[in-house]
Amino acid sequence: MGALIAFEMARAMRRRHATNLAHLFVSARIAPHLVSAGSPMSQLPDIELIARLRELNGTPEMVLQHQELLNLFLPIIRADMELNETYLYYLEAPLSVPLTVFGGTSDPRVSQSNLEMWKDHASSSFSLKMFSGDHFFINTAKQQVLASLSAILMNILM
Repeated sequence: MGALIAFEMARAMRRRHATNLAHLFVSARIAPHLVSAGSPMSQLPDIELIARLRELNGTPEMVLQHQELLNLFLPIIRADMELNETYLYYLEAPLSVPLTVFGGTSDPRVSQSNLEMWKDHASSSFSLKMFSGDHFFINTAKQQVLASLSAILMNILM
């Protein structure tokens, strides 16, 4: 969901003529104009939702095994999922800032071709960087992701 928030923030900044955005980074989400082929998760019964969260491999097992933590986090997770699942894309001109998209090579929900479609939203430079791992590749390829971010940010600062 962070990718959508960042994307829509960049568009809102453009509409308000804020020109200080130097680069947009998004990760692990299909391009905003695409409709997700996956089944909605926000309305699943708790047991099924927990099983799907386990499959996605992004929620710590400690959370999934403790009812008190589930009581705290499931409503937040559901709200995030519902917002993501009900997002409506509205056509606007592509962004004029460089756009970098990150993805996991083994992500069961977001394919490389889905990530490549983000290029439709960039009139400036576009790059796609794939990392070993699933939807939460940031957990398994942390050093590579940070190195890639650092290199891009260093270029911006130079």
